[in-house]
Amino acid sequence: MNTPPVNARLRPKFFPLAAIALYAALLVPFAHAQEGGPPPALVRVGEAELQEVRQRRLIVGQVEPGRRSSIAAEEPGRVLTSPPDPGIAVKKGEVLTSVDTILLELDIDAAESTIRRAEASVEEADAVLKLSTRERERTEQLYEQNVARKKELEDAIDRQSGDMARRRAAEATLQRYRSELARLEQRLEKSRIIAPFDAYVVRKQTEVGQWVAAGEAVAEIVELNIVKVRLQVPESMIARIPHDELLPLQIEALNETMHAKLFSIVPDADQRSRNFTVMVHLPNPDGRIKPGMSVRSQLPTGEPMQAMTVPRDAVQTTPSGTVVFVNRNGVAAAVPVRVQFGSGDRFVLDETSLQDGEQVVVQGNERLAPGQPLRIVEDPAEDPSGTAEASDDNAADL
Repeated sequence: MNTPPVNARLRPKFFPLAAIALYAALLVPFAHAQEGGPPPALVRVGEAELQEVRQRRLIVGQVEPGRRSSIAAEEPGRVLTSPPDPGIAVKKGEVLTSVDTILLELDIDAAESTIRRAEASVEEADAVLKLSTRERERTEQLYEQNVARKKELEDAIDRQSGDMARRRAAEATLQRYRSELARLEQRLEKSRIIAPFDAYVVRKQTEVGQWVAAGEAVAEIVELNIVKVRLQVPESMIARIPHDELLPLQIEALNETMHAKLFSIVPDADQRSRNFTVMVHLPNPDGRIKPGMSVRSQLPTGEPMQAMTVPRDAVQTTPSGTVVFVNRNGVAAAVPVRVQFGSGDRFVLDETSLQDGEQVVVQGNERLAPGQPLRIVEDPAEDPSGTAEASDDNAADL
């Protein structure tokens, strides 16, 4: 008895099964076409989730410097050195500009000469006082010995008292001249205009050779180590702003979202808009956040609650209303929904028949029809923008 080849033994069992599977795959699109139903749609899905959410409202604000100062001259004079140009960083104590001090220096020289004369007058008054003091002491001894008369003693006492008064007057004059000198030296020091804190120059308001009066601005500087965010919040929301939570602050120019606690609420609403000013401070050690930048913040308007949420891309607007397509047993089902508000990358829905963890279509739902079969795409590189016809055609070509 001859043993059949291995291929001959396997062919009757396996070849018909493979043929049947291939035939079924090729027949699916034709079956749908004959039945009049839509072909399977390639889709990507997400999940409906029951989450704790809080309704928020978008508030727009702007960045302000931590401090802004218009630096003015304290002494009049001709400008000797030009202030730094706008955009230049300056350190606390750095000289911004200075004015001519020749007249002040001459006044100081004169005051020093006057002080030296006053000091000589004090020394002279000291010598006279010492002499009159010795004279009184000698007269007192003679009076006790009945050698000097009482009138001579009284005269000696009067001379000493007069010399003491003249000594005090000379000392007072000296102190007045010294105070005048200190005032002139202080004015000389103030002729150098210095930065009161670390800052950036934003406006230069004088130039070399220009005459500035006392109190006239020479430069404007801003502090950026810490910046302020000013938000205008409606009165209906002001009581709900949390004082102990971090507020999200999206800086559009930097495409970054930062978080900081509330710093203060200005207790004075705008009379027209009824908005309150809310201030938030942000550290800015590298100076990337600039005054004038726009800031967007999602501030809470309600209490935390449990609600059903879906990815934003799952919500579709149709002529009959807003719907979410759900994968139910491999077939698309349109579930009517009503969006309450957005929360991050998700929408919070009002009462809905969606179940927690249910698959919702987030990509490929633009042309999806209720009852259409679904083919879920798992590969991130695959594009679910069309239907499954292309894949079926490729299979037919085989």
